[in-house]
Amino acid sequence: MSHRTAPRARRSPVAPWAALLLVLVLATGCTAAPRPATQQPDPFRDTFVTANGLLAVPELWKSLERSTTAGLLRHLALAAAGRPTSWRLSADDTFAALSAESDPVQAASLVTEAGFGHRGLWSEADLLDWWQMAVSEADIDREAAIARISDDPRRLPVDDALLQAWRTAVEGPDILPALLATDLLGLFAGPDVAEPRPATINFRSPGEAATYLRRAAASGQASPDALDPQILTIAREAIATDDRAMYDLARAYADAGQQSAAGAVVDAMDPRRLLADGEVLEVPLFEGTVGSSFRMVRTLAAQNRLDVLSPDVRRTLVEQARALLEVDVSHRVAGLALINLLEPGSVAPDQATTAIGAALREARVGIKPFTSPAQAIGWTTVAEYADALGVRLDYPGIAAGAVAEWVAVTEPLVEVSISRFLLALDRSGQLRPDALTQRLAGRVRSALLKPARTPSLLLFSGALAVHAATGGWAVPVAELRTQSTTRDGGCLGDFDGFVRDLPSHGTACDTDASWFAIVLLKELDR
Repeated sequence: MSHRTAPRARRSPVAPWAALLLVLVLATGCTAAPRPATQQPDPFRDTFVTANGLLAVPELWKSLERSTTAGLLRHLALAAAGRPTSWRLSADDTFAALSAESDPVQAASLVTEAGFGHRGLWSEADLLDWWQMAVSEADIDREAAIARISDDPRRLPVDDALLQAWRTAVEGPDILPALLATDLLGLFAGPDVAEPRPATINFRSPGEAATYLRRAAASGQASPDALDPQILTIAREAIATDDRAMYDLARAYADAGQQSAAGAVVDAMDPRRLLADGEVLEVPLFEGTVGSSFRMVRTLAAQNRLDVLSPDVRRTLVEQARALLEVDVSHRVAGLALINLLEPGSVAPDQATTAIGAALREARVGIKPFTSPAQAIGWTTVAEYADALGVRLDYPGIAAGAVAEWVAVTEPLVEVSISRFLLALDRSGQLRPDALTQRLAGRVRSALLKPARTPSLLLFSGALAVHAATGGWAVPVAELRTQSTTRDGGCLGDFDGFVRDLPSHGTACDTDASWFAIVLLKELDR
């Protein structure tokens, strides 16, 4: 090999600990914003406010996949803590699932760590392919992992350039690559390699603090509690969003003979991720948007629950919405609608009207009747913002051909878009009982024949839409009340205050379904 660069390491011109703290902040960019130590507990903030100050929506929880990686790391951590645990997948199925979630090297490393054995899971040729790729990318983490899982690592090709790259890494600024390089040099160049003794300790990510503590404990140096408390603090912060860090810290305590402390680390895992069947969801890394914040605040306002937003959260929402008004048309109209909900009357009428007009143009909606469902759906979206801004929105009508096309669509939940359209017409005072709207209402009615099995978003919006268009209820009133009650709360993610989109307890809740549910109940009580 003619040229070899040093192993990858993220360097920073600032002091190592400052750089590490910066990495810690960046690593939490999509998670719920951490509370300052002096701030009182705020369940709503902790659940829905993301690091950008905007609100995530409950239905994001259904986007989370079950994670074999998270489940196996938790299983291994429980075992290290001396807790009863079992693993139901075979070695073959485990390796396949782990590979699908990450890559074969990480999967092989974790399977080996779990002691499953690897006969038939990968071949010597696979190892050589992985090794050549890791070397070509100067990826010392994978080089070390491949050496660990190899039955005979000395058969891996190592030249002088690679040895020199490892020697360079030993003197580098980051402690984990330096330690891994020391391991590799000891394996391939002999045991006379001095351990790195840097004047300062720098990590490329917070999770490496936990790995560092595990190495220290495994080598008999010290318990995590006996080392630099700042390192332990960083490791503990990392385990909230890094399952490997959780396992490494638990193993560090276990290797130091502190199984109780290891168990406490496992117990700190977000309980919302733990499913009743023993599986584990991936880490929830959500990021709110102006649109999702508008939908959340609209629902809270309808529920008379705006008081769950602390003054700080309200202020940040308004500031973020204002800061993003000039991004594009959608940010502007959603941002103004959000601001007007939080600070009624603060948006000037001409500013609101101008934003709505721009949004209509963006949706390609003019003064002529809609000729496609897409135009009607675009108008509906703008109409919902216009309603929040108090802007009168004219309805140009819809062509018979567009209605025929819409009711012929076979995609799931197309009736929700029709329901929202009819309700937007109703809220703007422009719903007329003509043949076209009756045909649309008929399509919605046909989807409500089994209310107990109907998703909440369709059930509640559809019932409202049919009632608005025809004056009658497509579902018995008693059944609607029952469904709204039995689906309330118990959301996936372990929170209440919203309606589940499916009847089963512990399934995902939905923001808009919750909005329609409260609007429906108010209509039923009239």
